[in-house]
Amino acid sequence: MTALRWVRIREGARAELWKLDKPLPGGGVATFYRGRLFEQKGGERVKRDEEVKFTEAEPALAWFERQ
Repeated sequence: MTALRWVRIREGARAELWKLDKPLPGGGVATFYRGRLFEQKGGERVKRDEEVKFTEAEPALAWFERQ
């Protein structure tokens, strides 16, 4: 069995967007998205605890564009 991995698909100064492709038992793939916010502190990015999860690409990309 292959280990599932989150893959970063978008990155900006304040946010990252990741996706995970999960194979379905009957064939096909379910894709999940996760957004992560950052703060700038003294010139470096500091991870914030906020993460947002999505099940469709459109809301995930819209969230990322707003950051």
